[in-house]
Amino acid sequence: MTNKDKKELAGGASALREFASTSQALLACSQLIQQQERSKERLSKLFFDHNDVIFFFSRQGQIVKGNQAFLNRFGVGADDWFMKPMTDLMSDRVARTFLDKVSSAANPSHVSFELPVPKDPTRQVGAQVEYHWVVQKYADSAVYEDIFVATGRDISDLREAESRIAELFRCLPIGLLTISGDDRIAEVYSQYSEVILGTSELPGKGFFEKIYRPSERYMSDSERDAAGKLSATFGQPLEQYFGIAEQLPKIVRRPLPPEAEDPKETLWLSLSYYPLIRDGLLDKILVVVQNQTDWVRERLEKESLRTLSLTDELTTLGNRRSLDMRLRSQCEGGEVEGVGVLLADVDFFKLFNDSYGHLRGDECLKRVAQAINRACSSLGIPDVGAYRYGGEEFAVVVKKASRETLAQLATALGKAVEELGIEHNARPDGRKVVTISLGGVVHDGAAQRG
Repeated sequence: MTNKDKKELAGGASALREFASTSQALLACSQLIQQQERSKERLSKLFFDHNDVIFFFSRQGQIVKGNQAFLNRFGVGADDWFMKPMTDLMSDRVARTFLDKVSSAANPSHVSFELPVPKDPTRQVGAQVEYHWVVQKYADSAVYEDIFVATGRDISDLREAESRIAELFRCLPIGLLTISGDDRIAEVYSQYSEVILGTSELPGKGFFEKIYRPSERYMSDSERDAAGKLSATFGQPLEQYFGIAEQLPKIVRRPLPPEAEDPKETLWLSLSYYPLIRDGLLDKILVVVQNQTDWVRERLEKESLRTLSLTDELTTLGNRRSLDMRLRSQCEGGEVEGVGVLLADVDFFKLFNDSYGHLRGDECLKRVAQAINRACSSLGIPDVGAYRYGGEEFAVVVKKASRETLAQLATALGKAVEELGIEHNARPDGRKVVTISLGGVVHDGAAQRG
């Protein structure tokens, strides 16, 4: 075989290899195209058979494309929609709403809203079907920059469920309402809300005026301040709301009638607050209002009974039982060191009773008790309490005292009683007014007598 033949043979082989490679590339391209076509077919079928209503429309209001659900909902024939005005296929109200939403939206690339459409596509009036719509800009290329795709989902079942829940809420024996960003009551979910608040037509009314104002005189400064700042937290991150919510009133009292001062003539309401969020910001606040009047009154009655059981009826000082409880509490709490106790006895009180009678004797004990109580308060000694020990005897307890403090207190008590100037001519020592004798002890590891 000559060299020429060899070269021709090699060239033929190279051409065959190139042809084989090209054929493989063409085959791969063909397979890819077929796969894309199948994918398009699947996507097209998925689009056409989707349960949601989907259709494309231009900014000028022409229908470009729609799926089967669109055709069914608006009663459109399969070949009777392409590039036709939206107003030819749906009511003017529905068509105009879509175009207005797109043209007026701050971000026309994504608009969502709720819009009902006629249940019967052949009639523009009558029963409506609730739909939630999302309209997005179709921007695969500059050619389609004025094309929008609308997706609508039937929310009739959701609205029916909401209606059932709302009916359930209306029957609940608690108040349920929401506050909006303008500090007004937005929605009222239970009939009991108006019953418990004693007013009607709550929606649109100021929350502060209807809820807080009748109770404002009983609110603390921090509660009033938080209530005044609440409206500024709407539309803000939740951190700002939580900083205010901790100080909001949790229990409010509404006097019945408004001028009443007796707690037993008061409607007591508990308030619970729950933030409702939209896009990570505070949108509304759900407020749960419960009538706690019976519970509070029961507690007040129990507290009143407890106070009576610990109070001396004649002098209104703490009684012997109250004194014993305080001393026991301090001993059991390991706070006995430094406790100071003074005992005071009205001098020659039996002779006073015999000479002036028991009614004057009772009045004398009342005035002595008041003087002792005032003197304890006037010295500014912390944690000091006065008690009637029994008969004409009184006790004063100081949580932390020195012998000097106790001596100062004893001198003040004796002076306060003597300055009352209560006549006592039956005394055998020649003094003509009621006085007291005092003795005391300070516990400092081992008792020290004063």
